[in-house]
Amino acid sequence: MRLWTALVVLAPTLTLLPTCRHPQSAGIRLTGRDAEPTGIAGFAWHDKFIEAQISPKGTYLAAIVNEGGRRSLVFIDLVKRQFSSRITPDSESMVGSYYWANDERVVVELVDQDGSLAKPVSRGELYAVNATGRDGRLVFGYRHGDREISWIRNRQNLGLGHRLPNDNKEVFVEAISVENREDSAIQLYRLNVYNGKKRFVGQTPLLATEVLADENGDPRIASGFDETLTQRFFYRAGAQGWIELTRLKGFTNQSAAIAFSSRDRTVYVSEQGEGIFGVYAVNIDSGDRRRLSKNDTVPPSSFVIDPATRRVLAVEYEPDLPVYDFLLPDHPLCRAMAGLLVAYPGHHVRLMNTTDDGKKAVFWAYSDRDPGQFLLVDVERFMAEPLVSVRPWIRSEQMSEVAALHIAASDGMKIHGYLTLPQSNHPGLPPPLVVLPHGGPHFVRDHWGFNPEVQLLAKEGFAVLQVNYRGSGGYGLKYEQAGYRNWDSRIVQDIIDGTRYVPADNADQIRARVLLIHGLQGNRAPLEHAEKLKGALAKAGQKSGMDPGAPRRAWLLHTKEEPEVPGRPASMP
Repeated sequence: MRLWTALVVLAPTLTLLPTCRHPQSAGIRLTGRDAEPTGIAGFAWHDKFIEAQISPKGTYLAAIVNEGGRRSLVFIDLVKRQFSSRITPDSESMVGSYYWANDERVVVELVDQDGSLAKPVSRGELYAVNATGRDGRLVFGYRHGDREISWIRNRQNLGLGHRLPNDNKEVFVEAISVENREDSAIQLYRLNVYNGKKRFVGQTPLLATEVLADENGDPRIASGFDETLTQRFFYRAGAQGWIELTRLKGFTNQSAAIAFSSRDRTVYVSEQGEGIFGVYAVNIDSGDRRRLSKNDTVPPSSFVIDPATRRVLAVEYEPDLPVYDFLLPDHPLCRAMAGLLVAYPGHHVRLMNTTDDGKKAVFWAYSDRDPGQFLLVDVERFMAEPLVSVRPWIRSEQMSEVAALHIAASDGMKIHGYLTLPQSNHPGLPPPLVVLPHGGPHFVRDHWGFNPEVQLLAKEGFAVLQVNYRGSGGYGLKYEQAGYRNWDSRIVQDIIDGTRYVPADNADQIRARVLLIHGLQGNRAPLEHAEKLKGALAKAGQKSGMDPGAPRRAWLLHTKEEPEVPGRPASMP
């Protein structure tokens, strides 16, 4: 079956009128009240639009808008194609995550923020409101009178804090005690989103537990580590409570449960162990394990899950540029994603959410040069329309390409990273190189995509090197463990080794003009080891050994050739 060769766009943009249907939204437009920033401010400002989701029946669209560092929730009536309302919490709180409880009402996680650059902090409060802006109220949290706090997990990876397919008034929430958070099991409740009344369902079998719901919205699978750091899996069989799946051979100590289908009696797990990176289906009755997807380089980074069946449709990997392995390529959502990748060359797409019938969906399409835009997709008719851009003021044609590096460190270990070169240089003068280590150093990594800090530096004429040194997350447990107790030795040496592969005619001159900045190990290591790095660079006079006349994507250092996927950036092993 032929996929899209181009997207049919319904309209150049969704017209969002300033019409108000609620007194609090008077004079508010979705495009925002702030003037578009210019110069350095264009890179320093927050994303304008952060998230967009369609309601279960497709009547409304909700989007988080950031203005002046404060996040609000805006609703669009998709039937009438007009603005509906805007929700701005009081001065003490702002909008965090949210999800639709039914086609007209959302549940919002309220967060506090101490400073515009600080990470928002949840106090465990949930607020429910209609898309028309009416009947808004606190339904959970300390100001509601509860002695527990709740939170919203990542919707894509399932956790609780979600709507029930056959119940328009209640949602499932997870909560823990305010008074004894460290030693309390997670409490499970059904919460009425109109009056805030809750019904106790049960509690998790372990203290630190991930809980998955099935296609009916019922909590079924719990997994977590006990006091001996042994991972244990449980199945909730209705009135029988949690039953430990002790004899199943389909799990390892590195298995991460990502979805569960009651109909198939199957738990889907992601594996982080070397040599078994991928996704597996485990039958909870027999323990039989079946591999669905595999990658030789990295473990899965995210998943696309069918909301109706809880089956895994696609697996995303990020060896450098993100790629999908479509497990069910003929599924409408997979066909839609494949079509979007062709229609938006050089971009990656991610599913935000779908309607209950799966006929409409919201996607985010982004690239290294483009912060991205949210798209409303008619899955059945293969049509899409742009909704809003994440940073409307960014001109992608003025941004620089982010190329991937796969290099051999001085001890032979394969190290990964990214190199961004400015679009224009002064003739005969190579750009100075900024080395931009990520923080951590463990559990995190740099990713391919739009990075305002990197693009600002490139815009100002700097080359930017980002090294995912050993110890970084995202490349499997063995790669991460290689950095343990090596913060001031091999990790720093990996960064130094990365600078030796700068692909340019005057690579030695670029390396001699190096600046080390940013967040490795809490901003401590760069200062302590700057002289070590500077001295090593001064001795690095050899060329990279690469053809300076090759196209920039050919500068990616890898051991074997991999064909490019039509319409998308090259993906390296």
